[in-house]
Amino acid sequence: MGVGVGINGKGYVGMGDTKNLNNQGPPTSNLLFEYNPLTNTWAQKSNATTGVELGAVAVLNDEMYVFGGTVEDNRRIDNMQKYDPKADKWHTLNNETGGNRMDAAGFYADGKIYVGGGTDSEYLNDFYEYNLSTNQWTQKKNFGSYHAQRAAVEIDGKGYFVGGYYKNSTFNWNAQFLDSLLVYDPSSDTWEGKRAFPGGRRYNMMAVKHKGKLYAGMGIDLDGYFRTDFYEYDPNTNKWTVKASVPDLGVAKPRYNNAGYYVIGDTLYLYTDRYEFKYEFENNSWQVGELPNDIKSALYNKTFTTNNAFAYNGKGYLKHVDPSGKIDVLSEYDPTLGTWSPYKNNLPFQSMFSTIIPTPEGVFFGFGIDEEYRMISNQWRKLSINAGLSTKIGEYNLEKNSGCGIDNFYGKIVATVSDEDGKLFASLTRNDFYGNLCIKTISKDTSLPYQESTGLYGKDYLEDVMVLHKGLVVSANFDKRVLLKMYYTTNELNNLVQKFNTKYGTSKTIDSLDILMYNALDAIDNNIKNNKYTTYKELGFSVSSYGSDKLVTIETSDNMKGEMYLVLKKPAVKTDVEENFVDFVKIKPYPNPTKETLYFSKYVQYQITDAYGKPIKQGEGTEANVSELAVGLYFISINGRSNKFIKE
Repeated sequence: MGVGVGINGKGYVGMGDTKNLNNQGPPTSNLLFEYNPLTNTWAQKSNATTGVELGAVAVLNDEMYVFGGTVEDNRRIDNMQKYDPKADKWHTLNNETGGNRMDAAGFYADGKIYVGGGTDSEYLNDFYEYNLSTNQWTQKKNFGSYHAQRAAVEIDGKGYFVGGYYKNSTFNWNAQFLDSLLVYDPSSDTWEGKRAFPGGRRYNMMAVKHKGKLYAGMGIDLDGYFRTDFYEYDPNTNKWTVKASVPDLGVAKPRYNNAGYYVIGDTLYLYTDRYEFKYEFENNSWQVGELPNDIKSALYNKTFTTNNAFAYNGKGYLKHVDPSGKIDVLSEYDPTLGTWSPYKNNLPFQSMFSTIIPTPEGVFFGFGIDEEYRMISNQWRKLSINAGLSTKIGEYNLEKNSGCGIDNFYGKIVATVSDEDGKLFASLTRNDFYGNLCIKTISKDTSLPYQESTGLYGKDYLEDVMVLHKGLVVSANFDKRVLLKMYYTTNELNNLVQKFNTKYGTSKTIDSLDILMYNALDAIDNNIKNNKYTTYKELGFSVSSYGSDKLVTIETSDNMKGEMYLVLKKPAVKTDVEENFVDFVKIKPYPNPTKETLYFSKYVQYQITDAYGKPIKQGEGTEANVSELAVGLYFISINGRSNKFIKE
């Protein structure tokens, strides 16, 4: 579908899908034609900057605006293009403000990220600075050329950019590839060209630093071949030196356009779609091995145009899809042990051709194509590797929006509840999530006395309970399995255990903890003392280590609503009064809410009143028919004690 508008008595039609019935030919057209109804003639006008289909079109002040649309490979863009019929000229309006892109390159230096270039159907030359402390973007001096898929690395506070690609058939073929080495100096906002890369023009190269020198190579040359040569550049002498090439594996030769790479210590780690290579800087030698099967299958025969790996705190991380192909995960490599393991959480997005920049404050993921919606993005996200745990006091909501959570959400989700410093309270992980979700942390002063009570807390007998001053309020509809994770410091848990053992003379440990959950519908308030005869539910969970602290994981596929807390319990000594309360709770009516009938576990006498205490109905038996009641809140009194219920 193209665009069509009328301006000053003439019609303008163009763009759209140009593939034939066999799905062959260019994917979109940038042609535009003008129709004059007075002369019944057509005239071709200037071509649009970017050919799109399914773009939105509007006319303002006798000019045509085309927003967004789909380009090749079914990618969606956010370009705003303007056509001026009087001048017969097109303008792209949002380049100067950044915009979406993929295949960009950048680096970190002195509290700031510097990134730019790439492509969003058009190749870009703009360049930006992001200040981590102020969360502000500032445009800097542009690149000297419109290229994407450059390799970049920081050395002594400056950015070194090598190689690149510009897909435009109207230019000389050689001009589409770069062998240039450009150096950006943030202190003066200037670019300087250095001695060209000696291996020839190419893109999707690898570039790393070691002991103040640049090492670059691999990539794809102008003949489309994957290269294996490798070079060292000395900034002090502006000279390149040939180093040992990556081993050629013959028939099983991997794709040398690099799934990812990083440096730890004196070793460079390089990953292709099947193999891992290790380069020792000190002796200029390579070793080769195969990746683990699960990672290899995730990478095999994939296309990579940006670096999908990074090093952080002495470990390596490689981004790839999980076995389902529906969500991005990180695999963590420990060079000391020589082992791979899954990182603790999946990524909350699935993207290709994105830019990954590690910083001391965390690892930033930016730009790329959202694989679920096939949309080029300008989003930036920060991953805090092994983030600390919060001990702050207050209520904290799920990070996804300003409210409590997510409404009518569909897709993959990894969300966290954290404080203003990015330290964790809880997180949730789910593939193919659908439904509504609200998570809120209630964190209280742990120096205060713990809440204590005696009642029915998930068992059919009375228990003494002590509750940790940190819990979650959850309201969610889950259509599939969800992992809900709560984070606690070891000190928080040990203090609770010590207080409980001191009071009750027990020998409890952290392994003795339980999780209790109650529905707010049945509860009087969030004080467990006032709700001790509400029916509570025990939740299954597991405890694992999170550094020196603890991670509590609940796996559920059910709807959840209520508050949940970590508790310690023990059987209580019963009194006659408490025995009567136990009997009352055991005959509590169900289901609640209900549409037609309330059931009781034994024969009772009951009376139903409305929300204002007006008697509505009374009777006796093992059930009560309430189908004739209007929708709303009611109270049912059984043996002199009252319970509320909802009539649906």
